[in-house]
Amino acid sequence: MFIPQFLLTALPLISSYYPKVPEHHSPRTIVSLRIEGQHQTLFEGYVYTWPHDVDPEHGGKHRCDGTNADRNPKPGPTVTGTLDNAASRNGFT
Repeated sequence: MFIPQFLLTALPLISSYYPKVPEHHSPRTIVSLRIEGQHQTLFEGYVYTWPHDVDPEHGGKHRCDGTNADRNPKPGPTVTGTLDNAASRNGFT
């Protein structure tokens, strides 16, 4: 996924929930996301996101789950994953 050279601002989690699912499943979260361009807001809205594989244009597919090579014990949504979900659902790259 190509990310243009503009300021990206991901606001803190506004509302999140973790449904009762088996331990091996990843948490799903609703995030308020705002992306600012040089002169205007490019996107503002709520994004339903979860840990998932991200396949950028360059660099190869990798898991965006917040575990950072097992430094964090549990997976969770990330800013990169949230931006990827927003882009795929709203037609921007």
